[in-house]
Amino acid sequence: MISQTTVEQVRAYTDIVAVISDYVSLKKRGRNFIGLCPFHSEKSPSFTVSPEKQLWHCFGCHSSGDHISFMMKVDNLTFVEAITHIAHKASITIVEEEKSFEVSLDERIKAQVLDVLFSAREAFAFFLNPESEGYRYALKRGLSDNMITCFHLGYAPLNWDPVTMLGAKGFSPDLIQKSGLVAVAEDGSFRPRFRHRLVFPVLDHRGRTVGFGARLIESREDSPKYINTEETILFNKRKLLYGLDKAKNAIRDTGRVIVMEGYMDVIVAHQYGFEESVGSMGTALTAEHAQLLKRYTSVVYLAMDSDVAGQQSVERSCEVLKQAGFQSYVIGLSQKDPADVLQQNGAEFFQKAIQEALPMILFKFNRSLAKYDVSKIEQIPVILQEIIPLLQSEKDSVIQKHYVRHIAKTLKINEELIVAKMRKSGYNVRQALSLPLKNKKDKYLKAQEYLIFFMATSLELRREILAQLQATDFPEPELSEIVAFLTDSIYLDRHVIDSLPKESLKQVLGRLIVEGDREELPMTKAAHWEECIHTLKLYAREKRIQAIKNQLKDSEQKGDDIGGELLEELKGLIRDE
Repeated sequence: MISQTTVEQVRAYTDIVAVISDYVSLKKRGRNFIGLCPFHSEKSPSFTVSPEKQLWHCFGCHSSGDHISFMMKVDNLTFVEAITHIAHKASITIVEEEKSFEVSLDERIKAQVLDVLFSAREAFAFFLNPESEGYRYALKRGLSDNMITCFHLGYAPLNWDPVTMLGAKGFSPDLIQKSGLVAVAEDGSFRPRFRHRLVFPVLDHRGRTVGFGARLIESREDSPKYINTEETILFNKRKLLYGLDKAKNAIRDTGRVIVMEGYMDVIVAHQYGFEESVGSMGTALTAEHAQLLKRYTSVVYLAMDSDVAGQQSVERSCEVLKQAGFQSYVIGLSQKDPADVLQQNGAEFFQKAIQEALPMILFKFNRSLAKYDVSKIEQIPVILQEIIPLLQSEKDSVIQKHYVRHIAKTLKINEELIVAKMRKSGYNVRQALSLPLKNKKDKYLKAQEYLIFFMATSLELRREILAQLQATDFPEPELSEIVAFLTDSIYLDRHVIDSLPKESLKQVLGRLIVEGDREELPMTKAAHWEECIHTLKLYAREKRIQAIKNQLKDSEQKGDDIGGELLEELKGLIRDE
């Protein structure tokens, strides 16, 4: 188990921007940095990082925390895994203590399954020797020795028995089953999932082997050409992109990602110099894929197979990318898949295909033209119905007008007709999806939030404010709870967040600290926080006045005597207004 000394050193690491910049493209704005949130889809940056407070907060999805919580959330890591990752990045020596039972069962199982998969990868690589059918098949497909090594390709021979071979290394049959290397037959025996296949280890974006894909060496009607590891605690195709661990630096460098379908496509693309290529492993892109890619770029080129299934995947992927706010382009393929195009025509040809890639709107429009007969006027509204949502999603008016002009010319209709339909459709969409607008914060809520910011970031102001107010003076329950905690706390900034007992309170206080820091509140000016105290006391007085009025009205309706003390208190409160 990692020592407490190492944990404290990681907690004290102050370059939160360096940690988050590996996942989010940050731009400096004032004292802070902003970027697109990696935890939800957004087109305008609401993710804010405060180097001064060593905190991050998203004003869109309301998540917040420090560098450790960011790593845990962005990569779905345990606390120990996040500490280890940051320690490696910060060149902090990891000191291990004797392992404790405090490590969760899930954490131990994941670590063990990773060991099983790595051992299997090493075994597959050993079997892919120059004498094996797998190696001869890889060469036949045009793969170089360098690519075979780079992507850790392997071979599962006919006699591959993972239970026996990996069992000899101390792995139990149950653990081997959890890794997805075997399936359980009806009689309860274990059946190897991969045999007589070229094996493609699937690594996550952190470079850990989490599963495998495999292709038959010789096609058979009774077996699928490609199979993958079944879903496990580590392997989920919706959340993984093949080759991303190799491609992420090139994606950042080129500012784009090329998404393909197959394992072979990605490897061949890297072999020909297109190292920004990744694979969806035979599926359309998912929202989880989009979130993963958003960490590295906002520009996606789709190079999926040119058959019917491939083009359907392109359409589904385009919809996902549109929702996530990507700039999307579709590469037209002259052969069935990218690997064929590259091997038959070369890198220059493929580069030209990238340059001539169609923006998503034009791809969709061309697909509509292929489906419908534009010579029939009845088909025009159907085509427009498919394309108008994409036109509306284009924020740049110059680009939008260009597409409107092109579509109108192709369909031989007036541009005004398209614009009218866009406006009408836009109105209907807004009506259907209308949500209540968030009311602007009233002055009382804002006063509470500012006071908590002051108290959470300055011990001196905390003493000054608590000398005049107490937790019960804060009408918002969560804010009152935070003030009650601050009353007995000696911590500031992210340290006070860490010490809060509830996750919901941590989220609230994280937002208030980052928001206050972003607004650069004048903490040195007593007039500001004293005005907030005055506002809050005014709120309490107004609430008391209303309560007395209600009580007096109730007494009058019941015919009870109106208390003189209440009347005097009311007169005094009104006189002080």
